[in-house]
Amino acid sequence: MPLLDVFLELGIDLLINVDPVQGKADLSRLKREAGERICFWGGVNSAITLGRGNRDEIRDAVTFAISTLAPGGGFILSAVDVLFEDTPWSNVLRMIERWREIGTYPIRI
Repeated sequence: MPLLDVFLELGIDLLINVDPVQGKADLSRLKREAGERICFWGGVNSAITLGRGNRDEIRDAVTFAISTLAPGGGFILSAVDVLFEDTPWSNVLRMIERWREIGTYPIRI
């Protein structure tokens, strides 16, 4: 977040590993201030949310990421930054399941 103005000045096209948990990315601010100029990749924390989250926490994280960053385009939903060896596969499937429910453009949540 502290480098957002620099990224805008540089004219970058894509910001990878947008993490609202460990990276403390303010998804609403990112979309509001840079959403027309930068594509965002990420949105769901892997280590904490997918690694230890329950079904509702994962559903909420995916819903928030998509509803905040996807409208108007410019968003790639992804676990940030990798799926760890001990990430429960059932949690990954929950993320995919929610994405399939709400991730079709135009976004309507």
